[in-house]
Amino acid sequence: MLHSFLFAPFDDAAAEAQFDALHATLQPLAAGDEPLLLLGNLPLDDAGALDAVLLRPAGIVLLQFIGRGGPLHIPALNQGAWQLAGQPLTGQAGSANPYAQFQRQRRALAAWLTAQPALGPIRTEAIAGLALFSQPVTFGSEVEPRLNAQSGADNFQLLSSLPHLPRRLQRLHLPGAALPAAALQQWLRHLQAESAGTDSAADDAEDQPTDFWTQKARQLWRWLGAEDIPPDTGYAGYQPDPAAVSAAEKARLEQVRQQVRAELDQHTQALTAREVEREATIRQLQQQLDQAAAAAPTTAELQARLAAETREKEALHEAMQLARVESAARNRELDARIAQLGVLIQQMQVRPVAPAPPAPVTPPHPAPTPPAAAPAPRPVARPRVRRYSTWQLQPWRAVAVLVVVLGLLVGGWGLLQLYRERAQPAPDRREARQVSPTETTDEPADQAAEPTEAAPSALEERLNNAVIDSTGTQTGPAPTDSVLAPSPGYIDPDSLENQN
Repeated sequence: MLHSFLFAPFDDAAAEAQFDALHATLQPLAAGDEPLLLLGNLPLDDAGALDAVLLRPAGIVLLQFIGRGGPLHIPALNQGAWQLAGQPLTGQAGSANPYAQFQRQRRALAAWLTAQPALGPIRTEAIAGLALFSQPVTFGSEVEPRLNAQSGADNFQLLSSLPHLPRRLQRLHLPGAALPAAALQQWLRHLQAESAGTDSAADDAEDQPTDFWTQKARQLWRWLGAEDIPPDTGYAGYQPDPAAVSAAEKARLEQVRQQVRAELDQHTQALTAREVEREATIRQLQQQLDQAAAAAPTTAELQARLAAETREKEALHEAMQLARVESAARNRELDARIAQLGVLIQQMQVRPVAPAPPAPVTPPHPAPTPPAAAPAPRPVARPRVRRYSTWQLQPWRAVAVLVVVLGLLVGGWGLLQLYRERAQPAPDRREARQVSPTETTDEPADQAAEPTEAAPSALEERLNNAVIDSTGTQTGPAPTDSVLAPSPGYIDPDSLENQN
């Protein structure tokens, strides 16, 4: 709960309006059970009057009211006056600037709080400071570096918009600045008791009979604006002066007008600050929109490239799968061919070589024409597949290829020899060779025997030596003398000579 104590009225209407606005801003923060104390216009020796002091369990904050605005420049943080809207900005009670005023006032505030009951000793470093401007302020580029460069200056902050105060208070945590809630509650009861005693004393003084000097003192007090005393309706049995009543009413209306103007200025400042924030947000959003619009073509291009790369990757993967399947099929085909060639080679090695039979005495027959080899089937043209694999020599595949080549060579040589043996013409019956057993056994098979003159057979001797019978006629060859029977009308030339 928020508890506000105003020790004395403000001399400046703007400061009073800032205090009221501060009270309204802090009201939502006091929704919990923790005590929240706001002290206004606290007079202290050697430090002047403190504009406002906020005490909470999280720490103590000393607030300064600055009733101006504009561009702010800080030539030096702790020395010399600051520049606000082109005019020097000094502190109260002879301080050079608001930061020097904060340094001076927080030492006096720490001593005063230490002397209060139930609070205990308060360290000077545990008190933070906030300077509140009543009008919008534009900070120069050197303000933040100057505040960060000074040791201990992080306890003092500048706030140009009062609605940002709750958020700033949430981030303002100093080490060792926490106050016990029970101690704050006890000191709050002490302040409430003192305030109640002061009010009762004032009521007792009003009940006492007044004299001339007391009346003058009250008029002076009322003229100073320290107390709102209703006008006397009757004194000494006559009506009050209408001019005085009119003057008092005029003063009251003037005060109300000032308050209304201050509130209006405050609302105007808040609206202006909100408008500035809104414009900044709009500019930021516009910049983000421009950046997004500028990056949109690049994004589309990148997406297109990514899609193309993805498609190429999928095509490459499919090609690799197809190449693997084709390679596996070819490997199986080669393995089958290798197995067939191996079986064929084994059959050719195991098959015995049959001896050549003796040539029969038959007229030569034309050599049979070998059947035309069937045309090799043309390989089916396969669509060329774009391969992306890397060639890698595998030893077992190289051995398989060599075995296939050797098998093809051996098979071709065997087929060629077989074709030559079948294509060779049969030898003439008169040139038949008779190979002696000794030659076949003694000489090797690969050496060819020299040709020898064959002995004439009985049929040849009979044909060469014709037999003439007693009648002088030559007998013709018997039908059995030759394999071929004599044709009809055959005449032997020798018989014609004998007849002549």
